[in-house]
Amino acid sequence: MNPSEHATSQYATTSGKLVNRMEILDFDTHTEHWYTWVRQRIPLKGDIIEVGAGTGQLWQGLQDANIRLILTDSSPAMCQHLRQIHAATVKECNVEELPFPDASFDVAVANHMLYHVDDPDKALQQLARVLRPGGTLIATLNGHDHIQQIHHIGKAIGRMSDIVKRARISAETMPSHMGNHLALVSAERAPGCFKITGPEPVIHYLNSWGGGTIDHDMIEKVKSMIESQITPDGTFTITKNMVLFTARRT
Repeated sequence: MNPSEHATSQYATTSGKLVNRMEILDFDTHTEHWYTWVRQRIPLKGDIIEVGAGTGQLWQGLQDANIRLILTDSSPAMCQHLRQIHAATVKECNVEELPFPDASFDVAVANHMLYHVDDPDKALQQLARVLRPGGTLIATLNGHDHIQQIHHIGKAIGRMSDIVKRARISAETMPSHMGNHLALVSAERAPGCFKITGPEPVIHYLNSWGGGTIDHDMIEKVKSMIESQITPDGTFTITKNMVLFTARRT
């Protein structure tokens, strides 16, 4: 199964798995929530497109911005969520075949979605194509050690991430892919880590991997592994390696 087929199996009819993964963001030690941190780095001007926009969390609460916002996703279920975003136009489409003319946008956003595409270079070529000269791409990806503690627990109970296994791009390889199509301006790793006080966020995250839910014995093992590593301040620390790339179309 290639990355896009896996994404379809995960997201075509439900947003539940994505929502389960997003819960961990609420336990970030950084003072700014992930979506706030990202949005502050997006030039809010002119015509903006976000590809693979998911549930549209990046745009929640945005008011009175003088922009034309286009939100796209290949999942019908995600597009249903996106239609609730104020003043946004929603288009169901694939980032590797964007149905927009050349030089249509001032800003393009690809937030944690490029690992779902079969051909990252083709996706980046499409994003470069629809940007106007001087336009900005904001893209985020995870590094290899992101949430490594959850991966360790998942391996122990036989619940591994198919997304990581199938991904054809990561934060480490993004600059080489991007350089073929756009001029890289900066790569900024988001501050902080995740600190949880109980096993539930990890259980929910593991439930988002694969089909079905983890069983009672697996849950008890997860609880035991986390409880054995709780620090004196009552928390379990999870590595955060989320990187935001800014690039320009020359």
